[in-house]
Amino acid sequence: MNGTPTLACAVLLLPALLSAQGSLTTTFASNSGGANGGVVYFDLDVTDPAGVQIHQLDIHTPSPFGGVTFYSTPTSWVGNNSNPSAWTPRATGSFAVGAGIGAPTQVCLGNGFHLPQGQWGVAVAQDLSTTQAYTVGTGGVPLVYATSELTLTAGAASNNQFAGPVFVPRVWNGTIYYNIGTTPGACLPSATKEQYGTGCLADFASFYEQMTSAAFDLSNTDIVGTATSNGYSVQVMPGTGPLPVGGVGGATVLTLGDDNQVAAGTLGMSVGSNGWFARGAGNSNGFIPLAAQLLGNPAEAIYTWTDLQPNTSGVVTYEEDVVSGMTRVTFDGVYGWNTNDPVFVQMDFDVGTGDWAIRFGTVGFANPEDWLVGYSPAGVSADPGSVDVSAGSIATAAVDVLPLTVDGDTPNLGGSWNITTDNIDPASPFAVAFFGVRGAPVPMAAIGLDAPECVVHLGSVMSNLVASSVANSATVSVAVPAATALVGVQLAEQSVCLTLQNPAGLLTSNGIEGTVGL
Repeated sequence: MNGTPTLACAVLLLPALLSAQGSLTTTFASNSGGANGGVVYFDLDVTDPAGVQIHQLDIHTPSPFGGVTFYSTPTSWVGNNSNPSAWTPRATGSFAVGAGIGAPTQVCLGNGFHLPQGQWGVAVAQDLSTTQAYTVGTGGVPLVYATSELTLTAGAASNNQFAGPVFVPRVWNGTIYYNIGTTPGACLPSATKEQYGTGCLADFASFYEQMTSAAFDLSNTDIVGTATSNGYSVQVMPGTGPLPVGGVGGATVLTLGDDNQVAAGTLGMSVGSNGWFARGAGNSNGFIPLAAQLLGNPAEAIYTWTDLQPNTSGVVTYEEDVVSGMTRVTFDGVYGWNTNDPVFVQMDFDVGTGDWAIRFGTVGFANPEDWLVGYSPAGVSADPGSVDVSAGSIATAAVDVLPLTVDGDTPNLGGSWNITTDNIDPASPFAVAFFGVRGAPVPMAAIGLDAPECVVHLGSVMSNLVASSVANSATVSVAVPAATALVGVQLAEQSVCLTLQNPAGLLTSNGIEGTVGL
């Protein structure tokens, strides 16, 4: 069951103020351009109350004009004033102050913008700070262009930009409805949301670092992974490059094409031409290193993934000791693709113990693709994010454990702010959503609770909602009043659930902060 606050709770969280409404019915004179239409010049300052902010418009157009579509004008008016193909439709957005719409009034079109229904297509202007146009109707109904740059006194036409005998007067009648805010200024912004901080507890079975070739900092570095009952203990230390070929067993030179893989030896290993070593086949042959692919490959592997060209340069050898289970692949002087930069790297994998090692020697810095260095078990793994491998030691888990996490949509005026808590501990029948003000991270230990890795992300708390956990997920909703005075108000949320994983019996999520807008 989802948690939904009462009206009183919503008002407590987001105090509401009402806005005024008004309407204007007017006639805009135009100049007809035959089949290609004419021009309507208008300035809403002429009729709108002074010192207000118009944040919503309904434009109602009598039949046969069923809608309006706003367009950008060409760079130059010359030769384009009667050429509709030279005009570009605009996306939904807002009017901005232009030469003809002077401060303090602004017209803002957002999620509340409404246009009449009909058989004609409708779009809305994004920015009228430069000359724009709209077209009314299709299928033989004349086009009508408009611009906010020029002012029209009701009932009179201006032909400054479109002088010439082709234009004759035409009148367009319409009604504009608008809501009036109390503060002049910028157009009302859209609602936003931002996740911040981290939840607990998080353990990942994979690790990786993605870096550009220019930023590569692992030359002459050894990375050693030792299997434990809980995953891997990974140590990073200075090295001297690959060990001599033949130290494990008889070396076999592999024939690798560009962007492919080969099965190697008798212990089930596969070698990728772009620098990976896997316990099985089927991993990506892509030349672009992708973290999502590393985390989703079907075979367990270690990676020194970049775009290499072993089919035209260097030597790739494989060796194994069937008795001990040790395997090794060495890339000896293989160029980065379409470069003369040699790469020297060696990878070991003990198929008996699961231990592995990567030894970097000299690495060229002109490779066209990033480097992706790391380890991932077979199948789909959670993304731990890129880490700085050169920093020292890394610990991985036997299986992924995802932290308590919150995310949601945006708090739109007149709508609901919906927030979902995921990865709820199976021991917890619910999640508690706390609302308040965003704060600096404070470890739970600092407030006397023994919950390692768990952090408080709220500076203060105003209210809370409880929602039942269904499939380890719960959603709460906060009603947002349709009051323009709330635009820009910020509200943060963080969730807590029960657990048996720490003495405090609690897990905390990351935070999410919403900013009210259209």
